[in-house]
Amino acid sequence: MSPIDSFVQQGGEPPFFTSRATTLTSFHFPDVATGVLDVDYRCLVGVVLSKHSEVDFAVKPGDRVAQMIVQVIVTPEVAEVEDLDTIVWGEGGLGSTSI
Repeated sequence: MSPIDSFVQQGGEPPFFTSRATTLTSFHFPDVATGVLDVDYRCLVGVVLSKHSEVDFAVKPGDRVAQMIVQVIVTPEVAEVEDLDTIVWGEGGLGSTSI
């Protein structure tokens, strides 16, 4: 694994997760292992590629094999209640916009 040369660390927020990028995914479909980095993670980040075919592939400097998505995770305030309010469904039922 190669360490990432640049990274963001400003107060430990927000957490990140990784996903596949474009250059290699269209050629013989190597799989990129996805994962979540917690807000307090401070070590190097690497990319794990898995091959699921007999076709060889090569990763060259500059190839885009993964992407890091920065996403703010909002934790709502939770309250315990005895009963829930009644919900009136549209004629189409659950998920209906009644349009």
